[in-house]
Amino acid sequence: MAHELLIALAGADDNMFANSLSWPITMETAIQRSLSIVSKLTTLGRFILAALYLRATNTWPIGRIPVANVDFPFTNMADYCHTEACYGILDKEETQKLVEKCRREGVTITSAVSTAILCVASSLVNSEENRPTVLHLSIGADTRRRCVPPVPNHDLSYHVSGIMSFIIPTRDISTTSEGMWQLAKAFAQHIKTCIDAGQILALGMLMGKIFQKTLGPPNFAELPTCGISS
Repeated sequence: MAHELLIALAGADDNMFANSLSWPITMETAIQRSLSIVSKLTTLGRFILAALYLRATNTWPIGRIPVANVDFPFTNMADYCHTEACYGILDKEETQKLVEKCRREGVTITSAVSTAILCVASSLVNSEENRPTVLHLSIGADTRRRCVPPVPNHDLSYHVSGIMSFIIPTRDISTTSEGMWQLAKAFAQHIKTCIDAGQILALGMLMGKIFQKTLGPPNFAELPTCGISS
């Protein structure tokens, strides 16, 4: 509508409907039309097997950052909970230093920031000595440029998928500078492996079904510790 309004305002003689934008396409449809039947079956099959293996081999409790004591059912969250926003900013000089350090270490900004989040989270979660706690970091991923043809930015539909969560026991997280950069490299390798396996498009095809299952009360036993996106 805004696009057509700008056309109307730009020229009195232009037909505002002649160059209308197409109706937005859903992420699932955009992905499905980008893959052949064989590619869809292969990509989904590998993802499902990886998800089942992850579920079977990771039985340790997911670490939670304690915020406050909860004395009401989770079904009543809407009556008691609220949303807050807080943020931190790196200035131009700090950002440049971070970029240069990432290049020297051979990792991306995403890997470095994600590692910093994991290191901080590991110092906050409650962990029992006789039962190790693991951190689950969920990772968002844009599917627009991976589709054929790419989905344009002016298409106002949801095109955010993800990959398998990065999982690490809190006891394996080092807070030394050297250890953090080693963890960043491991995180970067995890992302590369998941992308090469086609998990972004595979999860994108299932995202609608996944959201449908999360419309009820949250199951905290399966939710990640935290997440990161662009």
